[in-house]
Amino acid sequence: MAAPPSFASLTHLFIRTFSQSSATNLQDMGPRDAPSLQILSVRNAKGESVNGGPVPRSPNDRFRLVISDGIHFAQAMLATAMNELVYSGAIYKCGLVHVKSILANEVQDKRVIILRDVSATNQGDLPRFGSPMQDLTKMPEGLPMGFDEATAVARCHDIIERYQAAFGMAPAPPPPQEPQPVQNHGSYGMGGGMGGGMHQQSGYGQPSESMYGSGQSMGSSSMAPRNGPPGPSVGVGAPAVVFPIRALTPYQNKWTIKATVLQKSEVRTFTNKNGEGKLFSVTLADESGEIRATGFGDVVTQFYDLLVENHVFYVSQASIKVARKQYAGAVQNEYEMTLESKTQIIPCSGSIATAIRYERVPLSHLMDKEKDATIDVLGVVKEIQDATTLVSKTTNRPLVKRDIIMVDDSRFAVRATLWGRQAETFVPDPADPNPILLLKGVRVGDYGGRCLSCIGGTSMIINPDVPDAHRLRGWYDNAHDGPSAPGFELSSYSQNGVIQGSSGAVGSILANGAGSGPKTYKTFVQVDNENLGNGEKADYFTVRGATVCVIREKSLSYPACQSADCQKKVFLSDNGWRCEKCSKYFPTPQYRYISSMLFCDFTGQQWVSFFNETAEVIFGKTANELNAMYEENEDTFKEFLRSCFFKQYNLRIRAKVDTYNSESRVRLTCVSVEPIQYGPGAHELADLIKAYGV
Repeated sequence: MAAPPSFASLTHLFIRTFSQSSATNLQDMGPRDAPSLQILSVRNAKGESVNGGPVPRSPNDRFRLVISDGIHFAQAMLATAMNELVYSGAIYKCGLVHVKSILANEVQDKRVIILRDVSATNQGDLPRFGSPMQDLTKMPEGLPMGFDEATAVARCHDIIERYQAAFGMAPAPPPPQEPQPVQNHGSYGMGGGMGGGMHQQSGYGQPSESMYGSGQSMGSSSMAPRNGPPGPSVGVGAPAVVFPIRALTPYQNKWTIKATVLQKSEVRTFTNKNGEGKLFSVTLADESGEIRATGFGDVVTQFYDLLVENHVFYVSQASIKVARKQYAGAVQNEYEMTLESKTQIIPCSGSIATAIRYERVPLSHLMDKEKDATIDVLGVVKEIQDATTLVSKTTNRPLVKRDIIMVDDSRFAVRATLWGRQAETFVPDPADPNPILLLKGVRVGDYGGRCLSCIGGTSMIINPDVPDAHRLRGWYDNAHDGPSAPGFELSSYSQNGVIQGSSGAVGSILANGAGSGPKTYKTFVQVDNENLGNGEKADYFTVRGATVCVIREKSLSYPACQSADCQKKVFLSDNGWRCEKCSKYFPTPQYRYISSMLFCDFTGQQWVSFFNETAEVIFGKTANELNAMYEENEDTFKEFLRSCFFKQYNLRIRAKVDTYNSESRVRLTCVSVEPIQYGPGAHELADLIKAYGV
C-alpha cells in the first residue's frame, strides 16, 4: 500500500530553481522526473475561490493557482486544456499535482508560470505541507530533519538541464549572428537552416506519434523552443530562439516561429460601424502543428504580397489569442494569431518539415455528414472542368468558380467546387492530369445528394506528402490503368451519367447518388417509434421495398431559371420568364420537380419529399416532359401518374425536424432512389442470416 502524501512527496526548491534559471519551457517530463507540487489556492478569472471541489463549467474559464514545493510558493496559470481537472475536482486546495509540462513567460518584468500539462487525482483532505515562503531568497525555519538543500537543488537542476537539452535547447548555444534588414517591412534579416546549436542527450527527446493527436504528419517534431539560426530578434539583446507553433500561448510576448504558408486567402472586404475594412488570413504550419493568422487594414498592404504559399518565413511580434472557431476553418489550434504593423515577417530560404493534420472522411461517408458541416477529404482529381464567372449576390462582383470530380478508394465520386483564386490557379497539368488533392475544411452540400464546396478557410494541398496520399495514388494507378482492371466502377452522388477513365474504361455512375456507405435499414413505423430526425443532426436510413401509394398532383414541379448554376423560381412577365437572382429573361423556363409522395411498406406509411434528381427516377421523365404532357392533355397526365402507383423502390431518406408557421414536424426527404435488385438483395439478406448464425 502506497504511503500517504507528505512533505517528502514534494519536489523541494523546484520553484526557486526554475524561476532563477534561464529555462522557459520544460516538456514531457516522465513520471519519475515530473515535479510534484501542492496546490494552495484555486481561483477563477474573476478572483472567486473554487477550492471546494467540482465546479460548474463556464465559457472561457481561466484558473489561477498558488503552487508550493514545501519551501516556496508562487502564482501560476493553468492551461485551458487542463480545466477539466478543476471541473472534476482533481485539482483542489491542498491537493497534489505532477507537472509534466511547464512554461515561464516574462510579463511586465515578472516571471509568470504556466502549467501546460499536469496529472492529478483527488486524494482527499490534505494539510498544507511545510511553511512555504514567497521570498525566494529566504528559507523557512523548522524544516524536517534530513532535509538537504544542496541535494534538492542538484535534483532540480538535473531535471531542468536534461529536459532542456532533450528538446533542442542547448545549455550553451552559439551566439546569434547579426540579422540583415528586409527593405520596406521593418524586419530583420534572413536566417539559415534549423540545425544550429541543437543537440540531444541519449534517452530523451524521442517524441511519439501520438504527441500531436489524430491525423497525418510529415517529419519529426519538438515542442520546446529551439536554438535556431539567426532569425529575427524578439527583443534587444534577446537570443534568436525558434518556438514551435504548438508552444504559442497568449501569455508569451517574446517568440519567433519558423513556418510554411500552407494556405493564403483572398483579400476580403467588410463593413461595420467603423466603416469599410479589409482582411486576409493565412495558415502557418511547422513540424509541431498549425495556426491561423489574420491581418486587417494596412497590414493587408504590408504583408499580403510578401506571404507566398509553400514558402518559409520567420514570424514574430504578432498577438496570440483564443481562436474563434467560426472562422478557424480546418485549422486545429486553440489559439489564433493577429498580424500587426509591428509584426516582423522575414523570408527564409529552403524548406522545413511540416505537419499536415487532418481527419479524413471517405467519400462514401458523405451522407453521414450534416449539410454545411466542414470536413477533410482526400481524393484523386478525376476531372477538371472549365472555370466560369458568376456575379456574387452579396458583393455584386464577379466571382470565378470551377467544378472538379474527385474519387477515392471507397469507389465514390463527388463534385467539388473551387472558388476565387483557388479556381483560377487549379488548372489541368498535362504532366499530372490526375493529382491527389487534400481539401481541409471543405463544406458539405446536399445538391444532387451530396457535393463539396470550398469556403474561405478551406486549405487546398496538391499531392501532399502523407501516407494516405501515396496509398491512394497506388490504388488509382492500379485500378485505373492496371492490366487486371477491366473497368473502373464508381458510385456517385450526382447525376453526371458516366465518367470516362483515362485508360478508356467507362465507369458506371449510379444516378442520383444511390450509394452512401454502410446502409442503415429502417421501416416506416420505426421513424415514429425511434423518433428519427428529432436530434440535433439529421438521421439517414434506407427503406427497402417502399411502395408508391399516392402522388400529390398539386405543385408537382416549378418553373426554374435556365442558368447552369441557378435553380431559383422564375416569374412570367411581359418580357418573358424573369429570374430575380440572375436578372435575366428567358422565353421558357426549365421545370424542376418538387414533389410529395406517400410511400408504404409492410409496417406503415410516410409522406416523403422528392426533388428533381430523385423524382426523375420515379417518373422516368423530366419535369419539362411531364409539364408538357399536362398542358397537352390533362387526362393523359393523370393516367400517367396512376401508372406510377404500386411500384417498389429502395429509398435513401434524410429525416430532420422542419419548422413552418411555428409548427415543427419531422420531414422525410429522399436523397437517393434505386429500383429493387432482387438478386443482390437476396444475397445481402442471406449474409445477414448467416451473421445471426441461423
